[in-house]
Amino acid sequence: MDNLVFGAKDFVHLHLHSDYSLLQSTIQLKPLAKKLGEMDMKACALTDYGNLYGAVSFYSTMKYAGLRPIIGYDAHLTFGSRHERSTSVRPGERPFYNVVLLASDMEGYQNLVYLASKGFTEGLHHKPKIDLDLLAEKSGGLIALSSGMDGAVGHFLRNGEVATAAENAGKLRDIFGPENFFLEIQDHEKDEQRAARRALLDL
Repeated sequence: MDNLVFGAKDFVHLHLHSDYSLLQSTIQLKPLAKKLGEMDMKACALTDYGNLYGAVSFYSTMKYAGLRPIIGYDAHLTFGSRHERSTSVRPGERPFYNVVLLASDMEGYQNLVYLASKGFTEGLHHKPKIDLDLLAEKSGGLIALSSGMDGAVGHFLRNGEVATAAENAGKLRDIFGPENFFLEIQDHEKDEQRAARRALLDL
């Protein structure tokens, strides 16, 4: 995989779930590739929840259609330990948050595979979780997005806890570096996303 480089005017989906995200999405890979071609999009990322089940099929389908595949992973991140089996947390917190990870090169892809495997073999309790220690160990070749309202930044901004949102954003920025961590802004015409967008821009 080459490093991700696109023109300033290109639009690329960097946070997209397929039907490999069970009970979350119905997008199938071949119709996806066809639609991307019809819309003259050059590339797309696949970021299924907690797994890489569709990565190989996605890569092959996109390449066959003449499109650029970006392998990603919508991880379940705990700010505690992935080995912890308790789901009890302080009020206003969650046991895990989403963070979108995108492979920018072969090292990044290998790190995604490692993280996804460790999520199941060491972090599985309701969901396959990873933690900050694991991310720090395997952050090479990865670009991170803060995710939407289920990410740690969006969650705390929605609850009006700006300082906590900034603190968690800072932890991710320190792991990936400021050039590889981005605050994700979504617009699905939802009021809570509009409010969060203003707070994200301020942040």
